[in-house]
Amino acid sequence: MTAVVSVVFLALPAFVAAQAKPQAKWDAPAETKQLQNPVKTDGRTVERGSQLFHLHCVGCHGATGAGDGKMAKVLGYTPADLTLEKLNQQADGEIFWKISKGREPMPKWENQLSARERWDLVSYIRTLLKPVR
Repeated sequence: MTAVVSVVFLALPAFVAAQAKPQAKWDAPAETKQLQNPVKTDGRTVERGSQLFHLHCVGCHGATGAGDGKMAKVLGYTPADLTLEKLNQQADGEIFWKISKGREPMPKWENQLSARERWDLVSYIRTLLKPVR
């Protein structure tokens, strides 16, 4: 965790400069829509995903996934709100790809988490969706 925080603060000047312009829409490649979550039916996938989310993602995405984490505030960046309906419109494979590939300042988690761990995160993220009123 200390190493991640150090990397974030070392990258801060470049990150702040990059934030001066709005980020383009982030779409996963079309073929990722066909990827199926192989651990979706595993009864513990959400539990494992929750543990991973609280370890790796809460700093930026916040405890509820609303994009209001403490690190995001320090960086002056608003991460994706994982509770919005637009996330539900994405296929599991698209979310898996985004977790895997990252986009500045979000790291490429494929280098640090196994495929199963990234699929567990997808399963957990699906539970964050706010009910439509």
